[in-house]
Amino acid sequence: MGKPIVDSDDNQVGLVADVTGNEIEVDPDPDMLDRAKARFGWKDRDDDTYRLDADRIRTVTDDEVVVRVP
Repeated sequence: MGKPIVDSDDNQVGLVADVTGNEIEVDPDPDMLDRAKARFGWKDRDDDTYRLDADRIRTVTDDEVVVRVP
């Protein structure tokens, strides 16, 4: 947990908060929250984390998770 999540342009989207089945829970970067919500279709919620399906994950390394962005 706590591994950075970045897009293909190396912009940090957030941190891995948890992994559940084929989804990761993302603790979004506050500076990128509005942009990430728009890019990933996240709706306004009261929770602190957002779900990201495994099909959005491009690669996972020891240092980060790289995601596909529409």
